Amino acid sequence: MDIASRPQHRHRRPRALVALAVATALATLGVAAPAFAHGWIGGSASELTARQVMPGNTGLGAIQYEPQSLEAPGGFPETGPVDGKIASAGVAQFSELDAQSSTRWVKNQITPGPHKFGWTYTAPHNTDQWRYYITKNGWNPNEPLKRSSFELLQVVTHDHSAANTKPVHTITVPSDHTGYHVILAVWEVWDTANAFYNVVDVNISGSATTPPTTPPTATPTPTPTVPPTTPPGPDTQAPTAPTGLHTMSVTASGVDLMWTASTDDRAVAGYRVERATATGAFAQIAQVTGTSRADSGLAASTAYRYRVAAVDAAGNVSAYSSVLQVTTLAATTPTAPAWNPSGAYTKGDRVSHGGVVYEAVQTHQGVGDPSWITARSLWNPVG
Repeated sequence: MDIASRPQHRHRRPRALVALAVATALATLGVAAPAFAHGWIGGSASELTARQVMPGNTGLGAIQYEPQSLEAPGGFPETGPVDGKIASAGVAQFSELDAQSSTRWVKNQITPGPHKFGWTYTAPHNTDQWRYYITKNGWNPNEPLKRSSFELLQVVTHDHSAANTKPVHTITVPSDHTGYHVILAVWEVWDTANAFYNVVDVNISGSATTPPTTPPTATPTPTPTVPPTTPPGPDTQAPTAPTGLHTMSVTASGVDLMWTASTDDRAVAGYRVERATATGAFAQIAQVTGTSRADSGLAASTAYRYRVAAVDAAGNVSAYSSVLQVTTLAATTPTAPAWNPSGAYTKGDRVSHGGVVYEAVQTHQGVGDPSWITARSLWNPVG
């Protein structure tokens, strides 16, 4: 199916043009390559391996130390990484992945037909879906990867639970594709507007593979199903501590937090989010049922510390997550022209709208949509 003609997919949160600049966030935190990161294609359950972890690939740069960190806005191909930066997810420190030629990368040798794409997760975010694309017949392997080079291959839907509940996907490679192609996997997170991008280089040859036919077997007589039981007695076991606490965006007045879900012998009821200044005592600022929290109304250029604990229905509280320290951006009060939703803007341009000054994150042409000023992939509030 051609990308331009496929039905548009829906998400719980608007994904189009809402984003996180990963490199900026990391610099703001003052930490090295993320300890909180996320996932890549490859591992014991996978028949194929992503470019950044493919044995034999060299000259990879920083991505070889954090192959899980290819994060960008979701909504591909309407949004997400731009032409020439798809393999790196638009993250500047991973730009080595964007080098493209017919001979630059080691290829997975495959035949047409079904193949297992297995993900290794280091932070299995709650998930909307995975979308797999393949380069069109006639694409030019000696040009940078472009959005228009890809067509939709397959969608793997999900129930918005953690990604590691469905770590392996069987994707069918079409028989009309031969030779060198690039498969792009987009892992769309459920509770943020972001996604993770992995490219897989393949050389397709031979005939289509067909799963072996299994002879029918007799249907056994059904037996009574024993319903699951709740452990007897009072609930005294606390959930496990949340892990992977990190930021998804940082502004002069707000911080978006996210973490990996806890587990419990019965059920996790929610999470207590606590905040402190750099030297002050922690105090609870919210209790939420999901694994994210947007904290607003903060002071500019100020260091804050966060930690999260899980709570079950009986009131048992887990140990706290590791403490995350975040420094908000500096406040600025420049004069700026009023924002025009149909205007053309260059990265770094500043505009005013609703009493707030915004800076353009990337060069773009407006189309009259009044919601674009809130898209963090386009505009970042600076004062």
